Amino acid sequence: MHRGVSDVQSLAQLVGMPKLEGPQTIAEQFERYLAEYDNYDYFFIHYKYTDMYGEDGNFAAKRKAIEELDAALPILLRRRPDVLAITGDHRHLASSKVIPGTHNL
Repeated sequence: MHRGVSDVQSLAQLVGMPKLEGPQTIAEQFERYLAEYDNYDYFFIHYKYTDMYGEDGNFAAKRKAIEELDAALPILLRRRPDVLAITGDHRHLASSKVIPGTHNL
């Protein structure tokens, strides 16, 4: 199962992960993970909102997105996954709409 767009979606499709449509909030995505748990060996859930709001420079929305992820995490942990990786591919300075290490073109 994967959720996401662009490069993330392309990579997941390349390795044969089907895209499951439907859930929008992170809590809904984690509930869908629980419902689909026995159907798949691996799950990839792309949470785009912290990135999206960082690009927009919307610090309040970025903070809210992080808080929503934190609040929903116990849903994901109900199945006690053997491996869980929570990562970021880069950071956005929401206050300046800049990705460190890149040029704002």
